[in-house]
Amino acid sequence: VFYREIGCQPGIDKNASYFMINEITVNPGRSRDYLVMQEEYFKPVYDELIKNKECTAWSIWAKWSGKSENYQFVSAEGFQTLENMETENLAHTFGIVHHGLDYGQISKNLEGIKETKNAEVWKVIFRVLP
Repeated sequence: VFYREIGCQPGIDKNASYFMINEITVNPGRSRDYLVMQEEYFKPVYDELIKNKECTAWSIWAKWSGKSENYQFVSAEGFQTLENMETENLAHTFGIVHHGLDYGQISKNLEGIKETKNAEVWKVIFRVLP
């Protein structure tokens, strides 16, 4: 069971046909640092990607129950097409949003406190929404 920590849009993404799901483990005692970095550096980038229709959603979910030694967080990115997923230009958009900040260094700092344990692409087959 998960609860949403950070996200770019309220509610459920009704536009995505594909989701990139990443299971993330954070170094002990670094969960708050991980969330702060995501909120400060990457949420504004995903806001811009969504505005430009390069993706449809982005969010970070924390694990509420289950074995937390496997992973503590899940990130979810929504896309309308596989092509959008393959051509997402995170570094370029980061440079536009955070002019003057070094994407490589920020990413390296983030990678120093977390590890992606598993990444999956999910295809939306059917939706049941109110």
